[in-house]
Amino acid sequence: MNDHLKERKNTTVPKTHRIPERPHLRGTLRRTPTNSSRRILERPVSPLTSHESLNRKPEERRPLNMSLQKSLKVIGRAKREWESTVDSLPQLICLIDDQGSILRTNRTIERWNLEQVFNVKGRNIHQLFHPHCTDASCYLETFWSLAKEELNYHRSSECEVKDRVIERHLHFQVLPISPKMYKKREEIHGYAVVVVHDITERKQVEKEILALEEQLHQSQKMEAICRLAGGMAHDFNNILTPIMGYSQLAINALPPDNPVQKDLQEIRKAAEGAVALVRQLSVFSKRQPENPQIVNLNHVLLNMDQMIRRLVGDHIKLVTLPGPNLGLVKIDPGQFEQVIVSLVVNARDAMPSGGKLILETSNVTLTQDYVYQHSGMIPGQYVMLAVSDTGIGMTKEVRTHLFEPFFTTKGMSSGTGMGLSSAYGIIRQSNGYVLVYSEVGHGTTFKIYLPRTEEEVQPLPRREEEKPLQGGNETILLVEDEPLVRGLAARILRKQGYHLLEASNGSEALRLAEKRIGEEIHLILTDVVMPGMIGRELVERLHSPFPKMKVLYMSGYTNSAIVHHGILEEGMNFIQKPFTLEALVGKVREVLDQ
Repeated sequence: MNDHLKERKNTTVPKTHRIPERPHLRGTLRRTPTNSSRRILERPVSPLTSHESLNRKPEERRPLNMSLQKSLKVIGRAKREWESTVDSLPQLICLIDDQGSILRTNRTIERWNLEQVFNVKGRNIHQLFHPHCTDASCYLETFWSLAKEELNYHRSSECEVKDRVIERHLHFQVLPISPKMYKKREEIHGYAVVVVHDITERKQVEKEILALEEQLHQSQKMEAICRLAGGMAHDFNNILTPIMGYSQLAINALPPDNPVQKDLQEIRKAAEGAVALVRQLSVFSKRQPENPQIVNLNHVLLNMDQMIRRLVGDHIKLVTLPGPNLGLVKIDPGQFEQVIVSLVVNARDAMPSGGKLILETSNVTLTQDYVYQHSGMIPGQYVMLAVSDTGIGMTKEVRTHLFEPFFTTKGMSSGTGMGLSSAYGIIRQSNGYVLVYSEVGHGTTFKIYLPRTEEEVQPLPRREEEKPLQGGNETILLVEDEPLVRGLAARILRKQGYHLLEASNGSEALRLAEKRIGEEIHLILTDVVMPGMIGRELVERLHSPFPKMKVLYMSGYTNSAIVHHGILEEGMNFIQKPFTLEALVGKVREVLDQ
């Protein structure tokens, strides 16, 4: 009992309101149902109507949801299309923040094998292209410092460089982006886009174009030099003809013991040296070989082996590598031997302390891609002759002028500078090409390409025995505009018994011929190129009154050059100036006896 009383004593009794507040609480409780009823009656919509409205809400929201989903699909498709477009661009595009950190890139980064697109965020441009580079002076560090300064002023920047790490020519562009403010006092950040163009192919094309332009310029220069050389050869031949002819006449007229004989012999010797030099000029300017034959270059090298060994000496090792089943070429063997000698002598002089000389032949095919890099060449099947030495090599400047007449790196006492220019002319006559590869200190290689032919090898013609000079008593119409040449030829032929009619041009020759209509003119000996009327036109006008008249043309130009320019037809009788007494007399007799 006592315990029970203690427990009640310790129990907390709820606190009750004071008696004066109770009437107020009873009034509040009485008003509450009335207020609740009034509020229910004041509701604008009945519970039933409200329930129907709730049921109608999802129906109304469904079109909105569909429209929203459609819009999201359009946005998603546009995003994918935009990403696909940017990813398909050949340029590398990087979006960077104002600190230079990459936010994202297109997938060109993967095609360039730099990095996976999801691994680049947070890196800078230098780390992206040169991940292992610690060089503070790297061009990317320098360029980005400059680009960042330009971005501060909202300006773009660019640079072009050959990147040796990824082995590409690159063009960088850094372009600022101005973000728009959509909310008042919104904090915005500056961005930039880096566009990197791979211009390696463009640079290669530019390099090829420059090379082609240089080759074209070189070809045009050589063409101009060829024309100049041909004109010089023609003029010099007209000068040398009387020098050689009159000196020979004087030698023949004086007794052998006459003291003037020695002087005349020296004059003739000097003239012959000049003739040889002019002949080299003529070879350089000609377009066709004089006596083309079908030959095997291996046989040509074999026949020249002993001569080449004597030329190079014992201090140079000669190696000959003849190609198997070598194709045939159409060349003038005598002239082509001159080409080989010129190249061998050039190689020997480049190795004063000894070395190795290699002569190699092979069949080659020049493809379209190869000839594209070497202007003027035609694709096809060729025979190649390579002449290589281990000498001092040549600079680019020397290679540029290598085949020009009279150009030499040696002293004037060591050569005339016509050897390689003559070789160039002979090769071009045979529709061939010559390329030169040389580096200072690493030797030189000449590669000659001659077109292969399917014609059969022709036997070499037998040399005819020299016949004694034979004159005659026929009438010859001599037409030559150079007085010295005309006088010399008339004197030589009169001395052989011929009757001469001399004219300085075509019009004068026609007047002389008109006076002899009804009589016979057995031969017309005429210069090819003359003022007013060329030799061929003169011959055609004389053909009707003198149908049996034989024709012999002469010129300071070579026969092949005249035929190439269409002045004469191949096979016409021709003698080239300067001619010797024996050559002129023999050719005149040969034509008269045809």
